[in-house]
Amino acid sequence: MVRAVKQRQPAEITNIDVENSIQWGHLLVPYDDSVRAVEVSQLFARYRECALSDAVSRSLEATKLFTDLMLEFFLGFDSVVELQLVLLKQTLYPDWTQRTLCWEIWRELLCFSWDETLAGQTLQLLLDITQWDDDSGASFVLASGVGDEILQLIAFVYADLPVSLKDVCMDQVTAIIDVVSSEGPGHQFNLRVASQLHLLEKLVAVQFLKLYDGPMKDEWIAKYLPMCFECCGTVLELLSAEGKTPLAKHEDILGMMRVLDMCLMVLRGVFDDNEPKQDDIAELSVILVRMSTEALTQLAKHMKHTGSSQSDVLPGSKRTSRSERLEKTGSRCFGRAIETSLYLLSKLGPVLKANRSNQCVQVMKDLRTITDNTQAGDTLIVTAQFIGASLFDVQVASGDIPIVTQLLFSLFQKLFAAAPRTGGRQLAPLTLLLSVGLDALYELLAHSNIVEQSGAALSTLLAGNLKQSFVQSVSMRKLSPDDVAKALETAQSSTLQSLKRNQSSGYRVFRGRFPDESSELYADPEQSSHDFSNKRSAEDSSESLPQKRHKLDHFVSLCREIESSLASIESDEAAANILSGKELEDATAVLHKLLTKTIMLC
Repeated sequence: MVRAVKQRQPAEITNIDVENSIQWGHLLVPYDDSVRAVEVSQLFARYRECALSDAVSRSLEATKLFTDLMLEFFLGFDSVVELQLVLLKQTLYPDWTQRTLCWEIWRELLCFSWDETLAGQTLQLLLDITQWDDDSGASFVLASGVGDEILQLIAFVYADLPVSLKDVCMDQVTAIIDVVSSEGPGHQFNLRVASQLHLLEKLVAVQFLKLYDGPMKDEWIAKYLPMCFECCGTVLELLSAEGKTPLAKHEDILGMMRVLDMCLMVLRGVFDDNEPKQDDIAELSVILVRMSTEALTQLAKHMKHTGSSQSDVLPGSKRTSRSERLEKTGSRCFGRAIETSLYLLSKLGPVLKANRSNQCVQVMKDLRTITDNTQAGDTLIVTAQFIGASLFDVQVASGDIPIVTQLLFSLFQKLFAAAPRTGGRQLAPLTLLLSVGLDALYELLAHSNIVEQSGAALSTLLAGNLKQSFVQSVSMRKLSPDDVAKALETAQSSTLQSLKRNQSSGYRVFRGRFPDESSELYADPEQSSHDFSNKRSAEDSSESLPQKRHKLDHFVSLCREIESSLASIESDEAAANILSGKELEDATAVLHKLLTKTIMLC
């Protein structure tokens, strides 16, 4: 069995208490049918191998094929609850290729196969899992990453959900907006509130308002857009005032930042919904730029003090998994608010670069302050992306070029200092930071007029190994189409091998985390195919391979003849009476079993 919890239940708790407490919060998944459990896991294992074959196109074909196969397989489940638990368990398996298949299966079930009542209950169950907040003395929490996985799944299927299920998501979003806006910075913050804010973040990323076609959409925007504008303006004034008070409480600052974070996400959602109507939102664009730049200023001012005090929260008190997770999710508002502000400014680049009230220069100064006081890879990558997408073609008056060049190059210096430039084991986000940063620098030098006076500063910036990395990055842009194709082929092969190694590594982590999980259910990716082939060979040793292959070919030939004969029968009644219901079920079971085993051997 698997419990998706960070802590085990205390020994003194009875089995009844355990089962009552993990109805949905902890993912206890016992299998009543061990044969089916093995078949499900082997099918997913086979998919993981097929998905990492030798071509992207084949990976897509494998996803479509296995989606149909698994949907047919799940139809054999007598209990919908068992199906949901098994699928959720497989969704949380630590492998991105399997997650791709699971998400497609969830999409088919929630959006197309199940009736809206069942789909709605399942969606609510998924939301309840992410909002699990055990405030008892035990303080159990979902294992790290479980909530994020489920919320990503919900965001993935959101576009295809029927309106009634989108309303379920909208109700969650509306609830958190009402609570935070009405109670202000003093709102109660718990894991449920954190999860709802996280859901809002995921839905905003997929442009939830643009995809929402409910009848109350216009009324919703008419109510919450001005409300969030007002709350945002108020909290920025409070933050500005608090910045002048060195004794401002850590909790008060975080409360204000969460209000700001939520309001900016709502503004982004409304902006994405109205973006095609640029002429209608010209005034809104000016307001958004002013508000986003002020938000960045306040975030930069408060980040250093608040970030350094996070480790001092509740000094001397006993720390639990719940308190640690609450602290971590609470501080997420800083990075998320920075990302949202930069997103809005990137969409409004022309307005920003008009530099009204010195806004563009102030953004550069604030970003330099932010990069000085954060080690978060996501925030650094977003900063580099913003420079490459929005500031790359900035045109500066000749007298201001030295100042702007110094600001921008000092920003790049901070970004490159955080990115790896030597061999050895490297973290993927930091490797991505280097690539994005080099691309942004190239775009800036290719399009901005600051290059006219940046010779000495550029030489200082591109010192040591970084110069070689930049030259290599630029040379990739000059490859011929044939060379590009070869480079992509080499990169694809290297990536596939890396992903296969990661699969095996993920399996070992999984086995270490859940040692009580049956080894039959999750075989080592490197050994599964070999072991399965050996097992089949041992089972079939009583009969020679040519004889069995001949019988199998004969069976397939009979199936084709049956298909041809049935097609020639014009009477539906006559065709339906060929076999009884029980005989049809038995024949279907045999064919389904054969299809399953055939797929596993492909």
